[in-house]
Amino acid sequence: MKKIYTLIALLAASGLVSQAQTFKSVAVNLKDGSKVEINLADDLSATFDNENLFITSGDQDISVLRSQIESFIFSDQAISGLDEVTDSGHEPVITGGSMVFGDLPDGSRIEVYTIAGSLVSEAVASGTYTLGLDTLPSGALIVKVNGVAYKIAARK
Repeated sequence: MKKIYTLIALLAASGLVSQAQTFKSVAVNLKDGSKVEINLADDLSATFDNENLFITSGDQDISVLRSQIESFIFSDQAISGLDEVTDSGHEPVITGGSMVFGDLPDGSRIEVYTIAGSLVSEAVASGTYTLGLDTLPSGALIVKVNGVAYKIAARK
């Protein structure tokens, strides 16, 4: 049987409730070291069954296996999708419908994700690598190179 909890009930069950606190995001830390993050809306609900935790907030629906959950973290800051912003010193150049990366160390990983987090493209390269933007779906994308992320808008 499923139980539906509001944000306050979920916070109370986690021991994190505070009448003065307004939470804007939740991160579910998984046992494998990864995490699932969601920005909270006023209509947040969490549904539990014997195997899964379902979180619904605004237009986001996330399902997590209960057996994989290590912990929850609630925050008063919204999640941007990036843990930190750093300067790699090797900024890419966008020219002629391509994104060109130079001075890449051997085994560099180039990954392209949709804003929703779906992997669109991946490659391993060294030296100079050219990413053809015309091969990517239109819209906002995240290009991640060796842990440094760039937000781009691809157009066809």
